[in-house]
Parts: sequence; C-alpha cells; structure tokens
Amino acid sequence: MTAPGPFPLAFVAIDLETTGLSPDNDSIIEVGACRVRDGKIVDRFQRLINPGRAIPDFVSILTGITNADLQGAPPFEDVVEELSAFLGESPIVGQNIEFDLSFLSRGGVTPPGSVFDTLELSRILRPSAARHSLASLVEEMAIDNENPHRALADAEATALVFLELWRRIHELPAEAVAMIRSLTQRAQGEWGTGEL
Repeated sequence: MTAPGPFPLAFVAIDLETTGLSPDNDSIIEVGACRVRDGKIVDRFQRLINPGRAIPDFVSILTGITNADLQGAPPFEDVVEELSAFLGESPIVGQNIEFDLSFLSRGGVTPPGSVFDTLELSRILRPSAARHSLASLVEEMAIDNENPHRALADAEATALVFLELWRRIHELPAEAVAMIRSLTQRAQGEWGTGEL
C-alpha cells in the first residue's frame, strides 16, 4: 500500500503490552514498533520486557505472554537506549497513543517528533462508526492481523490503518478538509492528529 501525497513519507508505529492500564501501578511487558517509509514497513523492533513481578492471568490470556516467557527478558530501562534510537526523530503513530506515551514517559522515553493517534483520526474520518477499536478498523479495512494483542503485530496493523486513513483524507472534498482543519485548530491540541 502506498500513501498518496508527500506526507507521511516516514513514521514509526508503536504498540505496548502491559500488566494493566495504569502507568503509575503497571509495567510494560512487550514493546513492538515498525518503521514505515514511502508506505512500506522497512524495519521492525520487538522486545519482551521483564516487569519484575508476576503478570496477571487475564493479561496472559489476552496476549499469550506468560511469566515463563518473561524470565530472562531485560527490564525496560535496559532497552530504553535501543528503543529511543529506533524511534529517533520520526513522527510516532499509535492506536490510543496517549496510553502508550504515558507508559513510555514513565520509563524515560519521550518521542521528540510529531504524534498521531489512529483512534482520533478514525473518530474524525468515521464519525458515524459504532466502534473505533484497532480490531474494528482492521476488520473494516481488510488488514491482516493474525496475532492481535501482541505488540509488534498491533504496531504493524496500526501502521497500515494509518496509511489507509491518510489515503481517505486525500479522497475528502476540499470543503470537508477545511472544516476538519478548523475544528482541529479549535480543539487546541486535544485531538491526536498533530500537524496532519
């Protein structure tokens, strides 16, 4: 799939699996990211992370990651430098990206570039849709994600969703784009669309 137009020529899509939903009380157990250039995935990053404690059963059921899988895996602080180098200065894309950013920030990783949220873009471009989850977007767009709730697979799916949403932006009438731009400016950064 090739993205139309000059942007985004390159970005990194990222996804995390965690022990729960609170960055203050929970920990990262898997990081997945993929670099996209000219509409194609050109590089991948995946690491299991030892959270330093047992992971809840429901997390193992959801992700398929077990405590045994995490034995011998590094703590997050040991992959910060490598992950930061992979992210570089690239724009970052994620599904409900604020969730991932909150865990990354707590772990010492703050991406310096633009950030785009496929969840928010989906809400803007598909306002009448009943669901905006990654699973719903993947199904609607006929994108393969054979390993949902694993970080790398979800990062790759998110990258492809973003490219499809980007393509749909280019199909909108100029009047619709102008209205969305106006609403985005009035939202004053509340929408995760960055400078898109």
